Amino acid sequence: MNSLARCLVAVAIIVLHPCQVRAQAHQQEFGRYLLYSKVMTSSPVPQAGSGAERGIPRTGNHGVLTVTVMEKGPSLRSVPAKVRAYAIGVAGLKRPIDMRETKAGDWVSYRGKFSFAPREVLRFEIVAEPEGSGETLDMRYRERLEADRQAP
Repeated sequence: MNSLARCLVAVAIIVLHPCQVRAQAHQQEFGRYLLYSKVMTSSPVPQAGSGAERGIPRTGNHGVLTVTVMEKGPSLRSVPAKVRAYAIGVAGLKRPIDMRETKAGDWVSYRGKFSFAPREVLRFEIVAEPEGSGETLDMRYRERLEADRQAP
């Protein structure tokens, strides 16, 4: 088998493998801040530490939204913020996502859970206000979500 064929087989295995983590990261710059967001199904979220303790079910029709606000400087550092997020379906129903602060050492981010239908396209709206800055950071994007058939 030539190298192109081997490469295509490898890509097909990665894309079609049922245990893959379905996640897409988004980021946007706002002056001295960087707003980072990621959506994924909840089934790969470990139940010890971050999953069960925060009420995130490991099912194929629940998703997790993670948001981090970072301040640029000699190195990026996360900063506390007031974060509001919404998932909006094709019918226009705007569902708030309850975002909760998560800390690991000096790193702070925000996580929220939401439900979705298989292959549903959701529009996410995120509004973050870095603590003490007086600035508002807005991010919007669409995401097609796939239910995980391997979820318990």
